Amino acid sequence: MSRTHAEAHKRIKLIAAEIDRLLTRLRAVPDDDEAAMRAEVGRAAETVRGSVELSEWAAFLDAHGPRIARGGALALLQLAVGLASASLVTLAAEEWALGRSWKVNWLRRTQRPRDWSPGHQLRTFELHGHRAAAWVPLDNGRFLGPGPGGGLRVQHALQHGQLHDSAPERRGVEAIVLLPDRTLLVAGDDGALQHWGSEPLQQRGRVHGHSSAITSLRTSADGLHALTLGADGDLLFWSTTPLKKLQALPVAGRPPRVIELSSGGGYAIAGFADGRVELLPTGDKGKHKVLLGHEAPIERLVSRKGMLISSDNRGAVRCWAMPSGELQRELLGHRAPVGFLWVDEANQRLLSSSSDGQLCLWSLETGERLLQCATPHGGVMAACLLPSGALALGAADGAVFTLDLTAGSPSVVGHHEGPVGALAPVDENALLSFGLDRVARLWLLPAPAAPLPRAVLGLDEDGLRALCIAGHHEVELFDFAEGRRLRKIHVEPGTTALPLLAHQRILLDTSPPPLPLFGSAPLSQRLHTIRVVETEQWQPLHTLEGHLLPARVAIVDPRSRWLATATLDGEVKLWDFHTGASLLTLRASSAPVLALAFEPEGIELYALYAGNEVCAWSTRSGKLLRRVQPQYAPEQALTSMIAAGDHELIMAGGGGEVGRWEVEGGRRTKGWRAHPGQIHALALDEEGELIATGGEDHRLRLWKRSTGRLLTQYDLAGPVVGCRFLPDGRLAAWSPLGEPHYLKFIDWAQDD
Repeated sequence: MSRTHAEAHKRIKLIAAEIDRLLTRLRAVPDDDEAAMRAEVGRAAETVRGSVELSEWAAFLDAHGPRIARGGALALLQLAVGLASASLVTLAAEEWALGRSWKVNWLRRTQRPRDWSPGHQLRTFELHGHRAAAWVPLDNGRFLGPGPGGGLRVQHALQHGQLHDSAPERRGVEAIVLLPDRTLLVAGDDGALQHWGSEPLQQRGRVHGHSSAITSLRTSADGLHALTLGADGDLLFWSTTPLKKLQALPVAGRPPRVIELSSGGGYAIAGFADGRVELLPTGDKGKHKVLLGHEAPIERLVSRKGMLISSDNRGAVRCWAMPSGELQRELLGHRAPVGFLWVDEANQRLLSSSSDGQLCLWSLETGERLLQCATPHGGVMAACLLPSGALALGAADGAVFTLDLTAGSPSVVGHHEGPVGALAPVDENALLSFGLDRVARLWLLPAPAAPLPRAVLGLDEDGLRALCIAGHHEVELFDFAEGRRLRKIHVEPGTTALPLLAHQRILLDTSPPPLPLFGSAPLSQRLHTIRVVETEQWQPLHTLEGHLLPARVAIVDPRSRWLATATLDGEVKLWDFHTGASLLTLRASSAPVLALAFEPEGIELYALYAGNEVCAWSTRSGKLLRRVQPQYAPEQALTSMIAAGDHELIMAGGGGEVGRWEVEGGRRTKGWRAHPGQIHALALDEEGELIATGGEDHRLRLWKRSTGRLLTQYDLAGPVVGCRFLPDGRLAAWSPLGEPHYLKFIDWAQDD
């Protein structure tokens, strides 16, 4: 083992031992004793304060002490995965690159999250190499990497089993770089650099330069030059056409931690453990320069035309002019090691990731921070831009996720069983990921969100106005009497308009802001807020607080005295509709509430729960009057409910059937098949004689309540999601497509 790797190995073992030691002490402290946990973290930091080998661990404890104190041992484990992503996993990957079997036990216990799931995984490919980064995407879904026997293998991501292997080679592959002319540079564990053609796959040249394995390989933007760092500590500069070793660059003291080659190949750039960044000229014209400013070990170097970007172990990111070495700007936003830098050259943006899971997007022209968000996956280790404009990211805990650069919202695609080394898009709908678990996975990406169609949320009592979704974060009030839009309202992210419009009032449910990882807040700050807004002047009338989860169902009683709301955790609340005062909190089950209904006089309130259970409460006392399990196939979910007179419930749902049930015992007195599939819309006329249903079959049907006889039907442009009988004799029905459809009501007396 070289001196560099021996020191790295020693440092990793020391930090792993400190993590295990602190975990043992934290597990002995009660979970709610934050002061004791804070004291343990403080003692652990002070113990290692003067140690050079454990400076990384001391900085980690200083940055995350409060969060660890709040979350205890679990918080330490999850945050330690982030610490590993910046340096430990990188060093471990180097150990694996040399064919060693060393593993960090505590990392392997925590790198696979509890909610691990394969996502939309299409295929898995075994990688016949020790490094996940030793691969390159070619074109048309093909990728190239190490093959069995030390050679190279071309695989096709979309046509499983299509392979092309080169002749076997007696060496291991450490890194592969695709040059602009579609040829390949291959670094081996024997210290040789090779030049390959990709079509056909054959070796064109091979030159020995290092006495042991090549650990880092960088190329210039034009692909004419290369820079390698070996396990022997040598830094070599190469010509690629023809393949030739040009010079060994002098390095004083310890070998560099990271290397980079300037875009034109005129400078080799080296980053050291003491924070130095050195510019080493590769020709006769340049001058050797030392860039000072970092006060911690250098983590990453990225060179682009006229610019060098560096990051260190304490979260500092600096931009330097090339080749002058002048400091242009310092990007401040991280408090933990920045182990990943990615440059979007087309838009002049920089994405940086630290080991605490913080992602920052910067403007390289102004230094402005455009976006900052946190992910629960630790540090990022790989990135690629998708055709949709989103960014695909691979994390230290094995997560593969996408990031919307405009909204800053991450979405998990799937997981590896180890850190993700590299990513590549296959087409608009597929993504390849390569992990240190030595497998490649092909993922099916979710389709980009389409613009929301206009959908009706509710009609007023007279059917003259409708509340509609107009787009993302927009609702509109539409007047059908005048045939025009009255108002278009922008609602902030996290706010949802409930499907209710009554007495010129609508309801807006606002979620509380997300808590920081392992954060805590008073209960009052975690409650959802429902605002009752008057639609004429768009003025808030009341604020209803008390639900922990979003309200998804709301209804006003027939006499407009009470408002009932319900959530997915089974909680039902009764409010004074005119004053907003909280009257009752009703709970009989933890299952989601799918529908609410008032008895025609408003004396009783019914709730339909997932699992086909109905509960009834007194609206005066809040007493639970009865629990009913309607006689219905359990595999077919009831989703809609109306309370009719004579203590009867009318319900419909997934089986396509409509039925009448007795409130007292849940016995079905009448039932019939109304639609071939799911029923979404259900309405009862004011006289209680007619039932309207609408479903997935794009049809609205009218039925005689007493006999279940079909009276007539109408075809709509899309699935029927709502309907209502109006006082003027019309029936309104709406679908997710276009404006609400109005249908003329029939003279039923003449029909009968």
